[in-house]
Order: sequence, then C-alpha cells, then structure tokens
Amino acid sequence: MQKLQVIGNIVRDAQVRESNGRKAINFVIAHNESYKNKEGVKVDKATYYSCTIWRESSQPTEVTKYLTKGIKVFVEGSPSAEIYQTKDKQNAIDNRINVKQIELLTFADKKDDTGEKTDTKTESFTTASEGDDLPF
Repeated sequence: MQKLQVIGNIVRDAQVRESNGRKAINFVIAHNESYKNKEGVKVDKATYYSCTIWRESSQPTEVTKYLTKGIKVFVEGSPSAEIYQTKDKQNAIDNRINVKQIELLTFADKKDDTGEKTDTKTESFTTASEGDDLPF
C-alpha cells in the first residue's frame, strides 16, 4: 500500500456529492515550494491535489464547514493519478488523494478582528468508518 502525506492550503471550499449511497467530500489543496534553478533564479512552484473524504450516506459531513478556502491542512492517504487532456490538447495529470487522515492547521496563519495573530491550534481526525474519530 502506498501512503502520501501533504501539507497545503485549501484552494476552494469543500463540496459534498452523493453517489451510490456514499458521500464524497471533495476539496483541492495546493502545496507550494520554492527553489533556485541552475541560473540562481528563485522559482515558485505549486502542486495541486484533488482530495476526497468518503463517508457513508448516514454519516455526518459537518467537517465541510472547516474545509474552507485558505485553511492550511495536513492530509494523509492513498495517492492516485489520472491523465487527462486540457482544452488546448495538452496532457496533464490530476494528482488525487483518498484521504485517510486530515489535520486542520486552522488558526496557524489567521488574524483575529483586531489584526493580531491568533494562537496556532490544530484539529485532527481520521476518516475511517469503524472507530470513527471525527468530532462531528
């Protein structure tokens, strides 16, 4: 079994879709990194991951209220990739993660109403159906 761990920022608010009696909570994260190329020029690179949390139809999906644009998260799960063609006929890869565990780094970069940075707090849970650690 392969396992992938990524820290990134959520690109847009999570959405819930239902299919075949199961719910899929979908969101995209961007992992950003910087490096210097051979010429010494700084290069910023973002890698995007399509993430899915699977839930049974009877299980709650309130986690989506925490998975909002800009929030920094740590995700762990099974990786996969899908090759597709863009509008201009170029091949591209959709990196996917079937999320088994997620940690919300909820307040790491947030400011309160006065503009002061808040304390860093995290919320962690697994997505397994049996022995569910989800707080919702």
